[in-house]
Amino acid sequence: MSLYSAVEDEVNKWYDTYTERFETLLAEQGPLAEIRAFCMETQTPGVTATTGDKHQGRSDIEDRIAYYTDLFASLWRDGYASETVTDRTVDVLNPRAAIVQQTYTRYDGDGTVIHTVRWAYFLVKTDAGWRIDSFATRGSAPLRT
Repeated sequence: MSLYSAVEDEVNKWYDTYTERFETLLAEQGPLAEIRAFCMETQTPGVTATTGDKHQGRSDIEDRIAYYTDLFASLWRDGYASETVTDRTVDVLNPRAAIVQQTYTRYDGDGTVIHTVRWAYFLVKTDAGWRIDSFATRGSAPLRT
């Protein structure tokens, strides 16, 4: 049993909830108010996003909402129907910081892969609970594989 196994369990539970909320918003083409609440409840105000194409700070809530709205619209245009999440790893750095990595494979209605991408999230435990402080993709997320 590791020194931080209880923290790892806590992070995994939080991340399960985060993933479920993300998938529900995506599947239901979530309304703007729900996307706003999702951003406020899962990210720090200064969250950053880095892909193979660019690095962006997203301190403005409207900027974060626009990011998810654009991401969802892109996936819907590609016929998003479902996704699988595999090979999650959690590296607890201390009781208030952890790195979570996992791979998302997204499918259209015919079961064709839209894309597969590995994400890494730097989580911090704030007074309000765990939040994403930064996230990045391994490479770029292509529209079709």
